Amino acid sequence: MARKPRLEFAGAIYHTINRGNYRKDVFADRSAEAFKRTLFEASAKCHWCLHSYVIISNHYHLALETAERGNISRRRSEGTPWNIRVAAALRSQTTATNAWIAQRLVMSHPSRARNLIRDSEKL
Repeated sequence: MARKPRLEFAGAIYHTINRGNYRKDVFADRSAEAFKRTLFEASAKCHWCLHSYVIISNHYHLALETAERGNISRRRSEGTPWNIRVAAALRSQTTATNAWIAQRLVMSHPSRARNLIRDSEKL
């Protein structure tokens, strides 16, 4: 059954969670630090108020408030700027493979992740 559409309005507070498949570890080596840096950057850019967060080896929780309506789903559906930044940071600062990154960031296919990372490095 599909989930109900998210209610979106300015000032909404969301609890988001993402867990690794089969509860396997998502964060290893320095990937948690890279994720944290990128999370803070995305929060500033998207004007989110990050009330709290916790990063555990196999998942994370965020409690964030949006400044404008649709700020979360629009960013997720755009996919590229935030995902590319996270993917590039994970690729350069950890031993994560393109397949692992593509799966965790929902980037469809490892070759897409590789191409997006390569293209972002040219900018």
